[in-house]
Amino acid sequence: MISDTNMTNWSILYNRQHETRCMQKRRYCNACYHVCQKM
Repeated sequence: MISDTNMTNWSILYNRQHETRCMQKRRYCNACYHVCQKM
């Protein structure tokens, strides 16, 4: 079982990486852009 805290930390880490990738590819990737908009 993964604890909520670990899950949250992982999510934050993942989102941060995803956000960086998104910023680089924003004009190509609407899905990534949508993820960025939610943060």
